[in-house]
Amino acid sequence: AHTLLDAITQQHDQQQQQQQEQQQQQVLLQQCAAAAATSSSKGASSSNPNVGFWPLMRRKEVWAIAVAQYTAGWGLYGLLAWLPSFFIEHCGLELSQLGGFTLAPYLLQAVVGASAGILADHLIVQRSWGIRNVRVLMQVAGMLGPAACLFAVASPLSAHSPYLATGLITLAMGMSALTCSGVSASHLDIAPRHAGVVFGVGNTAGTLAGLVAVPGLGYVLQQTGNWSIAFGLAAAHNVVGAALWAKWVGDKPLPEDGAEPDVGPAATIAMALKLKAE
Repeated sequence: AHTLLDAITQQHDQQQQQQQEQQQQQVLLQQCAAAAATSSSKGASSSNPNVGFWPLMRRKEVWAIAVAQYTAGWGLYGLLAWLPSFFIEHCGLELSQLGGFTLAPYLLQAVVGASAGILADHLIVQRSWGIRNVRVLMQVAGMLGPAACLFAVASPLSAHSPYLATGLITLAMGMSALTCSGVSASHLDIAPRHAGVVFGVGNTAGTLAGLVAVPGLGYVLQQTGNWSIAFGLAAAHNVVGAALWAKWVGDKPLPEDGAEPDVGPAATIAMALKLKAE
């Protein structure tokens, strides 16, 4: 009986000791995570003149985002504003018919945008593609594809075929959603600690494109009455943007972002094990 009681007591003590060790490890991990976050925050503080907004603005990788957003925004916002007029004036549709024709491009965009994210993740995780290669593929396809469609709309090919022109515009708008896995994700690649700032820079560039494109296309249409010129301008912007994107895009955190390479899950666990050993 005494032997059985001693065995039960010893087993209970061992369980308590294991629980205490697990609790200590959790506390150490939490302390290391807090220390890592504090160290990272200090490394990217505003007192460092080489880290932050202005140093990032001198990098071509950030300008790749701004230029891509501007050039893509020219066609996107221009089409948003003038698409109903195009359908009525060029395609000869009635006002009551606009709902279905103007809705189709955005439905296709939603489907393509979601599919692009799944495809990009599959290429990176399952196929071991480089991040830069995936970003270039998605962005270039999302700009040159619509550019080809818009050039076709601007050509004599669709001059006497309103439904062909409508189909090409719908396809162009849908393919533009491929950029959701290009420029729309790049700020997380190059500046994870300043992703909001870099995203804001790109978004501002896209908004400026809309401020220029809408009245600009209106002026072109007023002076020439030629929709081919308007769509040709939008397509040309996409071609230029795709070329600069492919040349400048980055795929690694920039030094100006202030991220420390030794701060991460693996480093946190290693630090916890070191503290435990001490």
